[in-house]
Amino acid sequence: MLGFGKTRLAIADAETYCRAMVSGFDRLHKKPVPNQMFADPYVMGFLQQIVMHAATVAHHGKPPKPKIMSNIMTSAMDRIVPGFGKHLVVGLQDVVNPEHSMHLNYQVGRREGVTYVIALNQGDEEKQLEMMQSFRDFVVRNYLT
Repeated sequence: MLGFGKTRLAIADAETYCRAMVSGFDRLHKKPVPNQMFADPYVMGFLQQIVMHAATVAHHGKPPKPKIMSNIMTSAMDRIVPGFGKHLVVGLQDVVNPEHSMHLNYQVGRREGVTYVIALNQGDEEKQLEMMQSFRDFVVRNYLT
């Protein structure tokens, strides 16, 4: 598969994984998650790991170059929140800086996202559900109550 095909696959898979994390809130809580939830450092850190996983798998186990990874993240997020992907990537670039006031929140989301991806790779459904529930509890607590 040529590079462009791998990138398209990565975008589609990243969208699918990320959409699974944020779907169903409108049915359970009678309102959808607000767009600003995607700009939360914890959420960005968690979803970043899912996007990186999708991109790495689509690129046959080798993470794509940073510019391609950024494009994958932007495109996947644009599919979920139209027109918002570029803003999210810029926000992510800010919050990864250890000097950023919300960097610790990003680190927690990133760490939990890594744990989720490891469980996904190992087929550990119990751990996947635990991490997914932790993510969803965070969203409910901070954006839907």
